[in-house]
Amino acid sequence: MVNERTIQARLFESFEKYPGNIAVECQDNNITYRELDRHSNDIADWLLNMGIEKETFVGIAVNDKIALIAIILGVVKAGCVFVPLDCNYPDKRIEAMLLSSETSYVFTAESLLEKFKSIRRGLPPGLDILTVDESFYLPGRSLNLRRHEDKYRLSEAEKTRYTRQLLIDGWGIEGQERLKGTTVFVGGAGGSGSPLIQQLALCGFGTIIICDYDNIELSNLNRQSLHDESRIGMNKALSAKMTVERLNPNIKVIPRQEKITMDNVFDLVGDAEIIFDNVDSLAVKSALSHCAVAKGIPHLISSMIHINSYACIFHTPHTPCFHCLYDKKKIEDITKAKSLDGQYKVIPNSVASPALHLATGFAVNEAVKILLGFGKPAYNIYFHFNQYGSPGVLNTKGYRQITYPFSEHFRAISRNQGFDWDTGWHGTYVEEIKIEPDPNCPVCAQSKVFAGVQGAVFSKRAPWPPEASYKPEDKINIYFTSGTTGQPKAVVGKNESLTHFIAWEVKAFNIDETKRVSQLTSQCHDPFLRDIFVPLCVGGTICVPDSRETILDSRKMVRWLEESRVNLVHCTPGLFKVFASDGFSPGRRLCRGTWSIGTGYWETGYSWSTCMALRKPPWPSFFI
Repeated sequence: MVNERTIQARLFESFEKYPGNIAVECQDNNITYRELDRHSNDIADWLLNMGIEKETFVGIAVNDKIALIAIILGVVKAGCVFVPLDCNYPDKRIEAMLLSSETSYVFTAESLLEKFKSIRRGLPPGLDILTVDESFYLPGRSLNLRRHEDKYRLSEAEKTRYTRQLLIDGWGIEGQERLKGTTVFVGGAGGSGSPLIQQLALCGFGTIIICDYDNIELSNLNRQSLHDESRIGMNKALSAKMTVERLNPNIKVIPRQEKITMDNVFDLVGDAEIIFDNVDSLAVKSALSHCAVAKGIPHLISSMIHINSYACIFHTPHTPCFHCLYDKKKIEDITKAKSLDGQYKVIPNSVASPALHLATGFAVNEAVKILLGFGKPAYNIYFHFNQYGSPGVLNTKGYRQITYPFSEHFRAISRNQGFDWDTGWHGTYVEEIKIEPDPNCPVCAQSKVFAGVQGAVFSKRAPWPPEASYKPEDKINIYFTSGTTGQPKAVVGKNESLTHFIAWEVKAFNIDETKRVSQLTSQCHDPFLRDIFVPLCVGGTICVPDSRETILDSRKMVRWLEESRVNLVHCTPGLFKVFASDGFSPGRRLCRGTWSIGTGYWETGYSWSTCMALRKPPWPSFFI
């Protein structure tokens, strides 16, 4: 139920009535009411699916104003209380604000994760960090919502265990905690899956989803080091779990004894941040690729044939996807032929163990670099580890099986670099082929599937309003006093108070969908509430300056107001003085005011907030 006297009801009405209007305009970017509604619904849905309770305090600290507004709306729609935090504040002040408000969660940008992890160390346990891609509203980007629970702090024993890797530049305790909080998906616990899973466990990846429906056979044991003779006949995923728990008891293993298909791949992968692909089946690789592209997460392949091996990172939109290099039609033909060939499984490929460690070690290293943000990921390169050191191709059935499904796009760019999959290559031990997206790819290009279409964490979008009861007396926000007493104090705002004020201003000054309202103050100052909720409740547009320097330079601000066609400004007396100092000429009419601006500006003594007409239309009204 959405009570008509709540801010949620006002927003719901506005989103329904003005879907095509521009809700927020910031430099060259803007977002419509329809898009803002959709993104904020996704955020609210994610919070509710996470099990967040009504009136939970959620801190919000992002720099991008479009993202900030969408997150605030998502938090409000979820029935929670938003606590605005300014990223420019000193860490100690943010820490004090979080502590005094007893905030349970803080929403921030992926780029600020380490900052808030550092702040969290100074707080009692229990603060979960929620991250989002600040540019989610741009084409090809996704929300990429993640929850970084506080339980991922390292114990003293873990710090000792990982001592040597903590010394690596860019790794450290913060990086290790990032790995501990990471969930990865591994398809296949056989030949290449074995060394890869072992390395993930030794590095300290916190949760490993291992999916393999096959059972252990004696012929596996020349290369599948996760298993031994005592486990012959056991499912490989279950055996892998036993080995990992012995190697590193700090790791959580989730075994899946299922065959990966297009029907179940999204459920199996779940909220994993990276897919490691160690399966033989091209159909399964295809399904994993579809999932990775839709989620916008890395898809790393690593495998071998004979004593050679290969590895590659697919990460749409930064790189080509698997289907740019592998022909989808050929994969379908091979899959169909195998299903009709009862002898296929009894014709084994020739493989040995050592090269597997080379390719899988590469894959795990790259995953660490991507997650921790150090070094340069080996994007847009296909690595072929030519252990023979020979310029000639391997004339074997296994080699032909691996190379046959290569796309003509991949073969052409390989030939252009002197690397022919049918005749031979350079003869170096590490062959590097620069790769690029196929403009006709049926997955990442042709079908217009961009990174993040599926969503990083959930696959079903609930309609809004959700089954939640909004009441006028509900808490909705927390703002802090200026701290003149020595310590800022948290003041809780009620839904009915905000709704009443918005309704009063809209009625008193005839504010409608034609209003273009500037957003000038920090989200930590209460004029911010007027900046966003007044226009959003009537279908108007929030106009955001291009930089903070524009706000502080009165002449730039005047120019920006004119160019942006702003016709309503909310500001503090101090900020108004900045404008008045040399942006406006004194002597113009002041309609109403509570503040004495001072000699040389305008002096007032009325009992309301201010609205003033400056120069001539279309100059904006100032609401102080």
